[in-house]
Amino acid sequence: MVQQGAEVASGPMPEPRKIQADLNPPPADSPFRDYLVFFLKLPIPLVIFVVLVALIVARVIVGGFTMLDLWLIIGLVAAYPVLEWFIHRVILHSRPHEIAGRTVEFPPARNHRAHHESPEDLTKTLPDTTRNLLIIMLGTAIPTFVILRDVGYGLTVMCFVVAALLAYEWSHYLMHTTYRGPVLRKVRKAHLLHHYHNERYWQGIVTRIGDFIMRTNPSPEDVPRLPTAPPPPQVAIG
Repeated sequence: MVQQGAEVASGPMPEPRKIQADLNPPPADSPFRDYLVFFLKLPIPLVIFVVLVALIVARVIVGGFTMLDLWLIIGLVAAYPVLEWFIHRVILHSRPHEIAGRTVEFPPARNHRAHHESPEDLTKTLPDTTRNLLIIMLGTAIPTFVILRDVGYGLTVMCFVVAALLAYEWSHYLMHTTYRGPVLRKVRKAHLLHHYHNERYWQGIVTRIGDFIMRTNPSPEDVPRLPTAPPPPQVAIG
């Protein structure tokens, strides 16, 4: 009997493709620090990091810190698992729509669908990531400034959002490399099931808490493998 998806996360992954022509991910069995160093050399994390530093500097210059800054961060940390789940499940997995005879699709959702078609392909373009970063920043800044009507508090929220994006990129990158150490082991297993078994479940990237809250963390034997899922890197035969 073939138990599809049951051992996806523990089996060998296909060798990741080059992220850039002159950069190769660390080979299998490399120490954890090699993956971290490689990640920090990539232009996309660098752009996000530079934006984060600029926002932190701007927040310091604006000044006027109060306890509300702390409470905003605490609230965002508490809400993050559900926000991450919502963004992944509802926004990134949104489908194209026909409007006035034209097919309209949210660009990040189009990029994410391409990622699902070839999960081992780590290629990301700087324009796409920059555009997504701008969408996230504007989507955060506009309602924050409208509600709080304070530049400082708005910058505090934006600092958290961009830092969370950097953590999201790091976690997602690590899951799709040959890394097989203890860091993010359970989240990685769930994420690979999301790719190779059923994309309607296991939405967590940084944390699995959102999946527990939204009841999307089943045993793989309890949900069918979607026919649209790519072939898993390994299946267990028993």
